Amino acid sequence: MEPLAIIGATAAAFQLADQGIAITKYLHSNISSLREAAQVTQHRLELVGQIQGVFQAIISHPSLQTHAVANLLQPALQSVSKLQDDLLRINTPSNGSRWKRWSRSFRAVMNSDAIERAFAKLDRETTSLVLCLQTVDS
Repeated sequence: MEPLAIIGATAAAFQLADQGIAITKYLHSNISSLREAAQVTQHRLELVGQIQGVFQAIISHPSLQTHAVANLLQPALQSVSKLQDDLLRINTPSNGSRWKRWSRSFRAVMNSDAIERAFAKLDRETTSLVLCLQTVDS
C-alpha cells in the first residue's frame, strides 16, 4: 500500500471517530435533557404561577390602576397565559404511562428554545411593568 493511501485512510478514520464522538456527546446531552424535562417543566409552571399571582395582586390594587399600567399589564397577562398553556401541553404527568411521559419529555426538549424565548419576552414585559409601577408609586 502506498504511504499516501495510508495517510488518507488514517485521516478518514480519524474523521469518522471524531463524528462518532460528536454524535455520542449529542445523544448524551439529549438523554440527560429528557430525564430532567419533567422537573424543569414543573419548575417553569411554578414560576408562571408566581408571576400570575403578582399580576393578580397588581390588578386588585386600586392605586395602581392607571392607563400606562393597564397598557403594559394586558400583553404581559396574554404572554403568561400562553406560556402556561404551552407548558401544560408538555407537562409530564407522574402517573402517566411510560410512553406518555417519554413523549411529553421529548416534546419539552424539542420546544425548550421556544419556551426560553417566551420567558425572555415575559421578562422584558415584566421589567417594563415594574418600571411603570415604580413611576406610579413615586
